[in-house]
Order: sequence, then structure tokens, then C-alpha cells
Amino acid sequence: MAVAHLPLVQIASAQEQNSEYAVSGVVKDLTGEGIPRAAITTFEESTGKTYIARADSTGFFRIGFLACGSYRVKVEVPGFQNFEKSILHGSERELKLDITMKLGAMMGEVVIVEQPKK
Repeated sequence: MAVAHLPLVQIASAQEQNSEYAVSGVVKDLTGEGIPRAAITTFEESTGKTYIARADSTGFFRIGFLACGSYRVKVEVPGFQNFEKSILHGSERELKLDITMKLGAMMGEVVIVEQPKK
């Protein structure tokens, strides 16, 4: 009977070693509203692998199938400053990372033209 349980323990150990790690959260503006379609890029520092996701209509994102290790997370949204943060993943299966974006500098040119007096 004990021999029948041994393969089950080995299978569980193999599954634990190959478990998926993930990073998820919400990309928000300063008012707390979710920012739809934000571009989230995660770089695995040891291998150089890149994982890309887009936030949904509520600002929620999830990047799965990550290994334990060090990552750099970058978020880009037009009209906002880019966000970048280094994280160490491995203590939790799913790392929660809510991101608040700051407004970016307005790009453009303002031209003032003096009107002739009539």
C-alpha cells in the first residue's frame, strides 16, 4: 500500500518544480481609475526573455508562465510618464503589482502670433 503512494508524491514534487509564477495588477491614473490598453513589458534579467501584455478595459493585467528570478517591469501609456521597477519573484506564486501612472509632460508647440491692429 505504501508503494502505491510513492509515485503520487513524486508527481506532486515534479509539478511543484514546474509551477507557474505570475505578475498581475491594475494600471491606474492618479484618481485611481484603471487605464485601459496600457502596455506592460516584463524582462527576465538572467535570460533576457521578454513577456508582453496589454491591460484590459479596467486596467487589469496578468503575465504568467514566469520562472523564479529577477525581472524589470516597464509600463507605457501615451500621455503618462513611463513606469519602471525591478522585482524579485519567487516567494509567492502570484505577485500583485498595482501601478499608479503619473501624467507626462505635454509634448508640442504653442505659437503666439500678434494680430495686426485694425
